[in-house]
Amino acid sequence: MFFVHEHFNQLTIEQLNMLLDIYQEVLSKKTARENPMISQFNPIKITLLIYRICWKIEEKQIYSLITKCSLLQAYLI
Repeated sequence: MFFVHEHFNQLTIEQLNMLLDIYQEVLSKKTARENPMISQFNPIKITLLIYRICWKIEEKQIYSLITKCSLLQAYLI
């Protein structure tokens, strides 16, 4: 996730769409035990990284991805 955050400007819209799909799938697990990414890392850091990536997408005004970002942000809140 940190690698994605560092190289965000080089991702295409299709890659960003796949990234948001992965985040939605990862966060859709019911318990942290089912999700090794959340159970092994600090969930606050993961939440901040996802929020920051969504914020960057909104800053770039990629309208096709803003809806997915708003759904992810609502889930995180």
